[in-house]
Amino acid sequence: MTAAAQWSSAQSSSAQRGLGWALLAVVALTMVGTADLDTGYNFDQQRILQFHRDTVRELRWTQPDHTWNGIVYLPGLAVSLGYLAPELPQVISELAHGPRVPLSSANSPTLAAWQEDMYRRIGSERFKIEMRAVYLAFALPVLLWIFLAVLRLYPGRYLAAAAAAGFIGLSWEFTMHTRWTELDPTMTMFVALALYLMTCALTARTRGGGLATALGLGAAVGCVLGCKVSGVWLVVPATIALFQIRFWRGLRDRLTLMGAFWLALLMVYGAVSPDSWIDPLGVLNHGFFQIADYRSIGEEYPAYVSPPFGHFARICRWLFTVQPSSVPAFAVGLSLISAVGAYALVRSRRRAALTLGVYPLMLMFFMSRLPLFQLRNYLQLIPFVALAFGAGLIWLWARLPRAWMRTALAAAVTLVLAFNAGWLAHVQHSMQSTTRETIHAEVRGYIETTDHDLLVSPRAYTTMREALDARFECARRPPSSEPALESPEVLMYYMDHSPWRWRIAVPGLAIRWFAPLELDHDWLTLWKGKIEQHRFVLLTEERAVDMTVPVHVFYRCHRR
Repeated sequence: MTAAAQWSSAQSSSAQRGLGWALLAVVALTMVGTADLDTGYNFDQQRILQFHRDTVRELRWTQPDHTWNGIVYLPGLAVSLGYLAPELPQVISELAHGPRVPLSSANSPTLAAWQEDMYRRIGSERFKIEMRAVYLAFALPVLLWIFLAVLRLYPGRYLAAAAAAGFIGLSWEFTMHTRWTELDPTMTMFVALALYLMTCALTARTRGGGLATALGLGAAVGCVLGCKVSGVWLVVPATIALFQIRFWRGLRDRLTLMGAFWLALLMVYGAVSPDSWIDPLGVLNHGFFQIADYRSIGEEYPAYVSPPFGHFARICRWLFTVQPSSVPAFAVGLSLISAVGAYALVRSRRRAALTLGVYPLMLMFFMSRLPLFQLRNYLQLIPFVALAFGAGLIWLWARLPRAWMRTALAAAVTLVLAFNAGWLAHVQHSMQSTTRETIHAEVRGYIETTDHDLLVSPRAYTTMREALDARFECARRPPSSEPALESPEVLMYYMDHSPWRWRIAVPGLAIRWFAPLELDHDWLTLWKGKIEQHRFVLLTEERAVDMTVPVHVFYRCHRR
């Protein structure tokens, strides 16, 4: 290569590096900038808040019932301790002058004042939003780990790495969970960190780098276990990856690496989940209880799916046709690129493909054997699909024969990811602008234009009576005393049916939701959101009957 060609190649590489990092920053800013944290009710939020009340009252960090591992509580603890931090020197001074056993705030007026202040704060909307902001901050590094993982396998491919980060950072399905009081995006971030460190093990360049990777990987897996014990399967691919470090080959070397890995894992796990050491039998018993509880789910439960094939199919449907984009055609297109990337990894980097594929396959295999479908459990699969997406882009770019084909590929991916970013902004606007009044206006607009007869819940009829009476004749008479309705649809408030009777993860469950775009209603039906908004939902009569909605007491509304 001539000097001029070398200079041109260096300039191109430098420009791509700068653009790649800039695009990563854009994705991060989009993910944070479109995150409206005022999301209302959350599944486990009240139990987490109660833990923080107990922590403040009893001045302890451990939890008596071992419901979760320790990391789920760190965001709230960070907020609580943030309020204490300015007064901490004074607290230490007061305790030193009058120590008591056990620890009590009775000999520290400053600590007592902090407790009283936190009693008022915990449970307030401000505290919830501050806690969610920390959860969001915990999830954000997932972008960096995926970016670096692609670069580790494909050095210099900065644009593909940025696209892989955009795959997850601009995913509505992932980002909606980062806005809630929910642990799984944080667990996904630690899984992505472990994924990156496994790529480091597979491509280690020095002996010292291999040892550092073993320590870092142990710490990452310890954090995953500190989120949920189900992450224990990550030990398997981590061990396989460490055995493939080129500079640590003999039995003694491998024992040294595994010793470093387990030392870091146990130390970090013990630090973030101290209950596991204080009461190991209690933690183990609760884990077995949770497994038995998951297995005992019956068909009447909202989140029931038939194991194993129905559950496995539901995971795949969400992961490949829903998660990549809110538009199914776009989601399938991005997933096809991921499939190409998986093929490319198997063909050209077989050891890496087999090692990195162990965890998602084991997770899907074991979870699909359970009858309970919890969507959040599968967020941690997205980093693996994102890595395959980056690999697919690189493989296609190298093999498309003509320049216009490569340009078309780049343009199509850019447009889809830009659409995903725009959708996140649209979702944020919907969350901020939707009120009870705007929902009622949408319902009235539907009533004025529909060609269907309606079955309307009594409470919904009371609210919409004026609009309904203008186009319909409505009465609560037995079905046998009046003409049959023509293709009726069921209109009701979401809360007119017990929240625990709604089916979950059933695509197409409702014809329409009159609600903000705070979530994907097809997959997260049990989400109550902001109760004061009084969401409406429109169903087919068959679907409503299937969910035991008492349509026999609804108003029967014939079009005039």
